[in-house]
Amino acid sequence: MNGALGLEQSRLWVGALQSRDGDDHAAQRDRLRTAYLRFREQSALLAGEIASSLPAFTMHDVTHSDALWGLASDISGPGIALNPLEAFVFGGAALIHDLGLAVAAYAGDSTPLEEGVRWRDAVASVIRGMTNAIPMPGVIDAASEEVKVRARQILLRELHAERAGELASASWEHPEGERLCLLEDAELRGALGSTIGRIAESHWWPVDRLRPELGVSLGAPAGFPGEWHVRPLIVACILRVADAAQLDIRRAPPLLRALRRPDETSDSHWSFQERLLPPTVEGDRLHYTSGQPFPASQADAWWLCFERLRVVDRELRDVDALLADFGEDRFAVRMVAGIEDPQRLARLVRTDGWLPVNAVVHVSDVTRVVRTLAGDALYGSDQTVPLRELIQNACDAIEARRRLDNKGPEWGTITVRSGRTDGSLWIEVQDDGIGMSREVLTRDLLDFGYSLWDSPRLLRELPGLAASGFVPIGKFGIGFFAAFIWGDRVWVTSRRYEKSRDSTLVLEFEGGVRERPLVRQAREDEFIAEGGTRVRIWPNHDLLADADALPVPGSTGGQERLANLCRYLCPACTANVRVEDETGSGISVVAANDWRVISGQALLERVSLGTDVPGPRPDDLSQIASRLRPVMDGSGNNFGRCALVSTQPSPTSMHPLAAVTIGGLRAHPFYETAGILLGRPENTARSLAEILAPGAALNRWATDQAELVAAAGLDTETAIQYATEVRGFGGNTGPLVICQVAGPTPLIADQVRDRIRDLDDFISVDGEELSMVAEREIIFQAEVFERVSINSNVFVYTWHGSAFDSDLAIYNWPPRPESMDEHTWGYAVRSLNGLFMELAASAWSVPLADVIDASQFREEEKPMPVEVGTIDGAPARVANCLVVRRPR
Repeated sequence: MNGALGLEQSRLWVGALQSRDGDDHAAQRDRLRTAYLRFREQSALLAGEIASSLPAFTMHDVTHSDALWGLASDISGPGIALNPLEAFVFGGAALIHDLGLAVAAYAGDSTPLEEGVRWRDAVASVIRGMTNAIPMPGVIDAASEEVKVRARQILLRELHAERAGELASASWEHPEGERLCLLEDAELRGALGSTIGRIAESHWWPVDRLRPELGVSLGAPAGFPGEWHVRPLIVACILRVADAAQLDIRRAPPLLRALRRPDETSDSHWSFQERLLPPTVEGDRLHYTSGQPFPASQADAWWLCFERLRVVDRELRDVDALLADFGEDRFAVRMVAGIEDPQRLARLVRTDGWLPVNAVVHVSDVTRVVRTLAGDALYGSDQTVPLRELIQNACDAIEARRRLDNKGPEWGTITVRSGRTDGSLWIEVQDDGIGMSREVLTRDLLDFGYSLWDSPRLLRELPGLAASGFVPIGKFGIGFFAAFIWGDRVWVTSRRYEKSRDSTLVLEFEGGVRERPLVRQAREDEFIAEGGTRVRIWPNHDLLADADALPVPGSTGGQERLANLCRYLCPACTANVRVEDETGSGISVVAANDWRVISGQALLERVSLGTDVPGPRPDDLSQIASRLRPVMDGSGNNFGRCALVSTQPSPTSMHPLAAVTIGGLRAHPFYETAGILLGRPENTARSLAEILAPGAALNRWATDQAELVAAAGLDTETAIQYATEVRGFGGNTGPLVICQVAGPTPLIADQVRDRIRDLDDFISVDGEELSMVAEREIIFQAEVFERVSINSNVFVYTWHGSAFDSDLAIYNWPPRPESMDEHTWGYAVRSLNGLFMELAASAWSVPLADVIDASQFREEEKPMPVEVGTIDGAPARVANCLVVRRPR
């Protein structure tokens, strides 16, 4: 093989561009050769800039493009010949195909690299990877230099082929005003520059794109022999396989590796290429061998080599199949030797002291994994999950289109439709969102556990979305597979919003995930008019007629059940939701983001759907609804709309009137509040959520609730329980009663502070402790005071743990003493006990920390009882209480 020799000794060069005696076309051949060598000189200058842009990359200078001539000659074989124009086009494409890896390639007549939506996407992607948070526009604008460097490297790799498509015709302005080009011959540039660029770009295309875009032969430019026509498909295939195959020491010289010291990720590429010799051809196979073996310390580099050679093998096989399918002459080399098994390859690419056994984790039964993890094991027996997951995907698609198509926050509709085919029920969810390309529909959607939203491919598939602040609900790549909980027959119809109607595609599952789906062009009656996606499922049983399958109280069946189910699942949906029958008749059930503006009673009725626990009385619901208030931070961001609910035993005490939502869809109920709270998922099934509202927003909201509740004229016990809730959310109890003293006399916080001022110590005790002293199992505090005469320094409150269980740090509580465990500390500071200590510090004008140090929390297993008063003339003692003492 002569791949190690200069390009002028390669078979393709000699056969096409080398001068010869008695040449009838010597002038044209000489012109092409001279133009190419000048083209090479100019390209070498730009190729030299790649190392400064991507120093960790192996060599991408002009020696790489020179080497492609030899590899191309040997892989294509003696049966493939290029005429001089084809050889010139091949050489030009080889010169520029990687030049887009240099930042300098984006100067001149191109948009600068660090401008436009793709640059912002790359910056957003880097920031998200570093912080695990969606960056807002202001954060992107203020990106650090480290972020910009990483973004630049991502973008150079993503865009290099696209920019290569422009470089044969591009120009740069000299400081003195002259326009300079890589290909200086203007006539050749005008006639062939576009073709050279497209072939250069095609090395990054999927192989099935080559025939449609490069399958037409081009006539010879004026002044050249007519028989010198150009076959772009053949030239592109030669470039593609030669470029994939050039993996050897010429691209990773040991000294250059020592000088550049690439990072750990890139070093494996240097390591394996440093050991590979230029490949040879034996029969129809490309043989790679190693000049030195790979020790065990370089096992990762060997496996990377194995994977890269598998890519070479796949390219050779794909190109061979393409040429054979379309009746073209096939190349001599069609596969890589030894690639079928790691141990066979190890006889050529040697290892030292270890055996490359392909002992990687793999899934032998993908169908079982999908059915298990996307079914009962993940979601339990909840039959509403398929509808919820499909609506969630539809919400994401609509929000993505809003971002890219400049749509407002109220735009976008999800239609949930039901009908029957030959008596069999089907249910479908359709959106007018972004839609799916063929690649997304047939690859990304079907890749279990893969999410396009979190992948680098998002930058190519949907430019501008990553930098738009788009926050998807879906992130685990498994939601679609929940559809198969209902049945095995599922059809997905989709059309990208910017494509024509006849680009609509249908993906048909007839036997669930056990069988390969069928992909076809949609019929005219299946076209999606304005873009979007439709998923239709034929359930295994009639869900709308089975009251136990989709239990929604107050629904008799059919469309009513489906409508109520959507209201239940989507209480804060970000898109409009409509329910229809197959005739198109239907009703709107949820308007986009209407949870913020609809009446309080309507919101609570929506949230409380889906439970058979008796709900609150109508007058209770109306009163609670009047107290609904937004949970907002100082910047005006809304994280919910809620009211506190009494924990006093009543019809409301066990009835969930609040829902935590993820992307507007119900995750789980939330007790002791009513309304909506926004959250983020804490588990893959999205059945648990972390509240999004920051502590300061909850503090303000709880303080507001204290004012509203106090104005309602509550009885003392209920008011104290509300005060406990307000305290649990970090709010100021304000006018709410927080305790009772001897009398009994209810007190608010300011009154408690006034009483404490003249005390040297006091005791706070839960009324339940006094109930036990009074030997009553269930007793209200008023009855306790009838029997127990409490001391003047005792404050009686009602302990009730807050439903909100979050990091105490968000409330700026005082630091936990080393002597106190976290449980006791949480009990102390989040209950009214914490408020009593704060009031004492204020009343005594001492630091809170000193009050805490002087106080005694009596929560041990067998604490010494503390006397708090008398009962029937005898001392009344309680075990668990807080004793607060004035610091010395």
